[in-house]
Amino acid sequence: MNLFNEPFSIEYDLKADIRIIILVTVFPPLFIGLFQPIGIFEGFDKSNMFNWIVLMGFGLMSGLMTFLYGVLLPMNFPRVFENLTILTAAIYYALFFFLVASANYFYKSFWEGISGFSWIEFFSVFKYTFLIGIFPMIFILFWIQQKRMKSNLKAAQQINDKLKYESGLEEITIHSGNNKSILRLNAHSFLYAENADNYVWMYYEKDSKLQKNLVRTSLKNIERAFSNVNAVVRIHRSYIVNLNKVTNAEGNSRGLTLNLVKIENILPVSRKYFKIVTEYLKTL
Repeated sequence: MNLFNEPFSIEYDLKADIRIIILVTVFPPLFIGLFQPIGIFEGFDKSNMFNWIVLMGFGLMSGLMTFLYGVLLPMNFPRVFENLTILTAAIYYALFFFLVASANYFYKSFWEGISGFSWIEFFSVFKYTFLIGIFPMIFILFWIQQKRMKSNLKAAQQINDKLKYESGLEEITIHSGNNKSILRLNAHSFLYAENADNYVWMYYEKDSKLQKNLVRTSLKNIERAFSNVNAVVRIHRSYIVNLNKVTNAEGNSRGLTLNLVKIENILPVSRKYFKIVTEYLKTL
């Protein structure tokens, strides 16, 4: 697979996002004030408190853009950001630097009393914004990837260590939107359900053979039908899985995935439902 087509999801994580916002708010003014890169605030007087206050504005611009672009967007459009690739993520971060540079340019122009727009000055600000921001950005991305990998590897190990099967004889009835009965199956035979717009693909075992059935219903109705079966949980906005049918789990920096009996497809566990899977393991 082409490296640029590898998945690279950006997920909303409040605690991590708060740390990132603090870092991008504090790092730029401290770096500029202490090291004074050529071309940025020439003649900066470290003993002048007002200069430090003005300088903190650059950090506030970075923090504000990070909150708007890096927190609110993933929080409100999770489906888009969960399905990014390395290429689209790179474009996303390039646009982020462009927005931060724009905010810094207009902020700098305001305090220096510059009227009108200068592309030369803008690209100068963009250059320094990129050079100053790329190092904490690399650190943040590396930290996030390592954190995800550690968490996902631990979850996968828990699943593999505690995985077991339960027999279930309860018969489940799947209903359509108008409450009409459309499918009956044994709870233990159910493997997983996959969303298909106004339909759902149902995968289950019958006479030891894999069955695949397209039914006109919703995953919400599937959840309702299996509400009394603890092992059947949603793991993704598009998948509901019988965790007792999991044969193996794999975790890496991109996320947690599950393998099921008789199923070739590898099913992803999204960050939103990550705890549901691990909480079930505690009952084993």
